[in-house]
Amino acid sequence: MIGKLRHRVIVRQAEEVVNDTGNVDSVWTDVVVLMCALETYKVSEIMIADQDANPIDISFLCRYDPRVTAQMQASFGSEVYDIVSVAPIDNQMVYMRLDCSRIA
Repeated sequence: MIGKLRHRVIVRQAEEVVNDTGNVDSVWTDVVVLMCALETYKVSEIMIADQDANPIDISFLCRYDPRVTAQMQASFGSEVYDIVSVAPIDNQMVYMRLDCSRIA
């Protein structure tokens, strides 16, 4: 598995900041950079798997990091994805899978 972790993914979380006019804005700040393997899905595979689920466009397989949650975003190349779920692989907390949907 280690040899396949060759793609760099930046995980970000939302933070609220007060701008110059006193309004609250939400900004995304980097939390961690992960080296990952990729799994991509065809639309037909997603629709067959579960009609009502959030569409999963890509999964990132990486080393487990307890800071990563489903309320974050993943940035890969020029694309940004919402993290739909974070699941340990084999429940051993060594590797995890981030199921993500592309932000339009």
